[in-house]
Amino acid sequence: MSIIDSHVHFWRIGGPGQTWPGRELRLLYRDFGPAELLEALCTATASVSGTSATSTVNVQSIVLVQSQPDDRDTDWLLERAANLTLVAAVVGWVDLASPSAPARIAAIARVPKLRGLRPMLQASRTRSGC
Repeated sequence: MSIIDSHVHFWRIGGPGQTWPGRELRLLYRDFGPAELLEALCTATASVSGTSATSTVNVQSIVLVQSQPDDRDTDWLLERAANLTLVAAVVGWVDLASPSAPARIAAIARVPKLRGLRPMLQASRTRSGC
């Protein structure tokens, strides 16, 4: 069975604007990029094929999703995605409250693999009680 993993994060500890994962998340507090993803996919395939199961994990493509509320994270993901055939799409971030948001959206909308934007609601200071 072929699948599309629709929510994959890449991050680099100490990268511009990087605040997640923090040191308290010991298992995640390390760089995670294409090499680490491929290693994890190989491990998952080996785990499945090492059982009595007859199927293997076949990730056909992924959707990279930003993990930092920072334009530099989106730019970094778009740069990685341009050279990775495994990446089908990128969901980025833009500060939608910024006066420069329309210009920023117009600029990154030209990047072929950008497919959407997501706000970081969990980090929002203006959350309503809804």
